[in-house]
Amino acid sequence: MVAGMPSEKKCNRCGEVKLASLFHRNRSTADGLHKWCKACRKDVEGARHFEPSIKSKMCARCKQSKPAAMFSRDKHIADGLASICKACNREDKLQRKYGISSSDYEELLRSQGGGCQICGSFDRLHVDHCHVSTKVRGILCAHCNQGLGHFFDNTALLLKAALYLKKHGHS
Repeated sequence: MVAGMPSEKKCNRCGEVKLASLFHRNRSTADGLHKWCKACRKDVEGARHFEPSIKSKMCARCKQSKPAAMFSRDKHIADGLASICKACNREDKLQRKYGISSSDYEELLRSQGGGCQICGSFDRLHVDHCHVSTKVRGILCAHCNQGLGHFFDNTALLLKAALYLKKHGHS
């Protein structure tokens, strides 16, 4: 045992007093141990098939009771679920990051055929925006969105890349 570290500790989640060796170390706490025992941390953080302790929950934003599946996991909350439902969280993120509502997003997606504006893919769609003006340009798949980012949104570089590929036999 490390000097100054207790030999036992009470888990803040399950309430049991356990040997200190059953807690992960945490240098930011006074006793040098995590506040939850390893078993409780594994239950919340590492479970592949997370089973929330409740079947439904009231969303703090829309004030509607929804099934637990409608909430993201949050290891910092006692029941293991975020306080805001996924729909409200998405709405907040779209408004905060891009200044659009989810209905604006849906309309934009509908106007471009329901998929990525560049390649047409329906997988992992993201809002594409100009990092200078913050103006939303469209909805792109993760690959196209990251591709533009890797070329720094520079059309001259993108054209050079296209010519390079054409030169080496790609259409």
